[in-house]
Amino acid sequence: MNSSAPAACLPFRLDLRLASDDVDAMALYVSPKTGSDTNDGRTLASAFKTIQHAMHVAQSGDTLAIAPGIYDQDLDKRIGAARAAGIIVTVAGSES
Repeated sequence: MNSSAPAACLPFRLDLRLASDDVDAMALYVSPKTGSDTNDGRTLASAFKTIQHAMHVAQSGDTLAIAPGIYDQDLDKRIGAARAAGIIVTVAGSES
């Protein structure tokens, strides 16, 4: 083998996506009855208390699952803002 021969060139792909592009969307739960904004919001049992806090944590593509209850917030305004930010809003659980 000739040491002065050019090295083989292999095709490659440079992936410049942001790290956040690789993260799957999350479901975050909100419950005014049993939630706490110190929870992680990842299950109904560990739900956030306020939609506002959930919106600070959520990213575009995430889902906010809102449990039935009485909210001390302008619900229409909060839900509208979440949807405008690309956050999906659904109803979670049922009121008992």
